[in-house]
Amino acid sequence: MAQKVAVLLLDDLARQEDPESEIPADVTVAFSVGGEDFEIDLTRPNAEAFLAAIEPYRKAARPASKGGKKPARKSAPARPRPPALTREIRAWARQEGYEVRDRGRVPADIEAEYSKAVSGRHSKVVSGSS
Repeated sequence: MAQKVAVLLLDDLARQEDPESEIPADVTVAFSVGGEDFEIDLTRPNAEAFLAAIEPYRKAARPASKGGKKPARKSAPARPRPPALTREIRAWARQEGYEVRDRGRVPADIEAEYSKAVSGRHSKVVSGSS
């Protein structure tokens, strides 16, 4: 059996004023403020009023970079570890029988084992590229 689903967009501004309002929206206006993206469904007159209200700000603004959106940062950026600590971790790892390169990142599992072995000597081993 085939089904046809119709979505009726209602004017969000009218519904804010009267939650029972069922005035159909003509357009969806997308905008961003403070790094947050928004969409609002509006009738043509409400959309025109919205665009007219922000026009002075739009005229004074500069275009955003076209590089696309930057991905949201999930965690704090990695801080480089002091080179002396990297040398200490490598020396410890070799003493414990791990194979580590002379250059490049120290593998995370070796960093974790080092942290366990010396807990108390260093408050924390900070991952980074050294």
